[in-house]
Amino acid sequence: MARAGLTPTAIVEAFELLARPFGYLRIRHRAKWAVDIWFPAAAAVVMTALYVFSPAPPGILGDGGLLKEMRDVIAIMVAFYVAALTAIVSIQSPFLDAAMDGKTPPRMPRTYHGHTTWEIPIRRQFLGALLGYLVCVQILVIVASFGIRFVAPLAVAALPDVWLLVSKAFVVFICVFAFAQVSLGTMIVVHYLGSRLNSPQRAAPQD
Repeated sequence: MARAGLTPTAIVEAFELLARPFGYLRIRHRAKWAVDIWFPAAAAVVMTALYVFSPAPPGILGDGGLLKEMRDVIAIMVAFYVAALTAIVSIQSPFLDAAMDGKTPPRMPRTYHGHTTWEIPIRRQFLGALLGYLVCVQILVIVASFGIRFVAPLAVAALPDVWLLVSKAFVVFICVFAFAQVSLGTMIVVHYLGSRLNSPQRAAPQD
């Protein structure tokens, strides 16, 4: 019997498993780039510019810092995501089990024996993929915030003022981008589990 061990194949499979929630980014839809990338990037650029040119920019670390505020919001969102995932898994709804529709419904990749096809997902699949991605983004934000707390003293001591400002601006950009992306994704989940799930009688909803 072969002994289980840390083999290259096992490492690759582990990374594939951890990266699976990010498969949401592969879903195709005409408005998806705007929601996933352009709107969050625009918000991040505006907020970063305000931070850089502000005469008294807010702190990033500490009790009233940006990272602390984001962690507090994430703690609130986690409860909502748990409830939403529970609803998606447990609710028996023809609405959730119907395929995404509209003029250009989203499509998810499906790979069979090395051949990838793009299929229209049911709403339950789409919402599950979206929620899984949102949870992973928030986990990365939390991990990054703890890493920044350890790196920040070294950066303050080693970097000149200009590069320190660039580093802070980069952190603000990433935090605002992630927060805007999570907020927009949460609004999509609320859209489906709220207004649409409570109004299943509407014919031919436009996704």
